[in-house]
Amino acid sequence: VFLFALISQIILQGRIVERMGERLETGRHSASQCFALLLGKYDMLVQDFCTDVDVLKTVRGLNRGEVVSSEALDDLHQELGRICNRGEEVEGITLQLENGQVYFYDYQKKSFWQSDWADDFEIPRVEEGKIYRGLSIPTSNGEEPFHLFQVVCGVYDYREGGSYLGSVALSLNEEYVCGALQADEGMSVYLLDADTIVCATDKTLVGTSFEEAKKGQNSRYASILDEKSGMTLCVELSKNTYRDISVTQGVALLFVAILTVCMIMVISFKVTEPSIQSIKELERAIGLVENGDFSARVKIPEQAVTEIERIGHGFNEMLANIERLLAENKRSSMEQRNAELSALEAQIDPHFLYNTLDTINWKA
Repeated sequence: VFLFALISQIILQGRIVERMGERLETGRHSASQCFALLLGKYDMLVQDFCTDVDVLKTVRGLNRGEVVSSEALDDLHQELGRICNRGEEVEGITLQLENGQVYFYDYQKKSFWQSDWADDFEIPRVEEGKIYRGLSIPTSNGEEPFHLFQVVCGVYDYREGGSYLGSVALSLNEEYVCGALQADEGMSVYLLDADTIVCATDKTLVGTSFEEAKKGQNSRYASILDEKSGMTLCVELSKNTYRDISVTQGVALLFVAILTVCMIMVISFKVTEPSIQSIKELERAIGLVENGDFSARVKIPEQAVTEIERIGHGFNEMLANIERLLAENKRSSMEQRNAELSALEAQIDPHFLYNTLDTINWKA
């Protein structure tokens, strides 16, 4: 029974490892798809802004130092606000021109002119395509600090040979990005830029080394490189969940094993009890016989096995035969004694008569 429990536990451990691998693969694939959808959504917003004809015209004029009408600036601000109002996850958008001018919209403050962070960071120049980055230094909107995930795209004037006009950065709340990276229940998802954690459920880990964060964790990991962003998605599955299952299963198997042993012992006792009682009864009868009581008999239980029943009957028959032989022997001895007495009497009577007559004769 215990061997069966041990083998079952080994098989269970192998199955748990296999199941963890399957769940990690599923979680990694799910997180990768969610991240691709997320990037596709905001890539389109940024690209639409960078290729808008009116935006390009206004940005071109601002870079050249031309006088731009207030209506054009209002339209630029409105376009910035329109992008931010697409969702609460967008914290703001910042347009940094080549000549250093900065235009922004802070969604939390609903302002084009006042922000605690939107105009206070350097946007890298993007030569081609888009770049993605996570700001490990937390920013603040005057309440709680938060981290940003940014989609940065260059603004190029393709009408004039693709000259560089500036860069635009769409800033997303890192917490939203992390929440959008859905995986299986019980899993944690990390977005990594090289070894730096960009997004994580535990906000204290954002900006730290992933290798350092893994130390001391009893978990398994699976990662995949997102070719579009150059970032790595990593899913974590704690072994503790399956360890609890394994321990529970092991305890259950141990309980079953102990219960089975107890049942076997009870059944064995019930099965062997008649035989044990028969042997004890036979031992009692033998003790009485040793003390000279040949009238003792073995009481055989109804549930006794055939062999013990035969021994009991044989023992009783033996005692009956011994008792009969003893009685016959005693009767024979008595008969022999009586015969000897009779013979002796027969010898004594004539001799006594002779002596008596002889005595009478002598006295006469």
